[in-house]
Amino acid sequence: MKALMNITSVSVDVFTFPSRRAVDSAGHAHPGEEKPVRMAMLRIACDDGSEGFSFGPPELIRPHIIESFVKKVLVGQNPMNREKIWQELAHWQRGSASQFT
Repeated sequence: MKALMNITSVSVDVFTFPSRRAVDSAGHAHPGEEKPVRMAMLRIACDDGSEGFSFGPPELIRPHIIESFVKKVLVGQNPMNREKIWQELAHWQRGSASQFT
């Protein structure tokens, strides 16, 4: 019988890449001049070798919040226990001074 998988690591990498995306005053994206853009990549790895990735602006995937709050909750958890993880993250959010929302 196979043991349940567990989350072994949570990390955030912030990187810069060239983008030609411009946003107009109404919030619509259009092609534009090339400019450097910062992006964050959240990586979650499990002991069975599987990994998950999510991308977003560093203002939303903040490395210090992931390290201080999220990592403490996720490491050691079975990723299939989404409701349990959600409840624990909600509990930790109460002590994050509204940074972890």
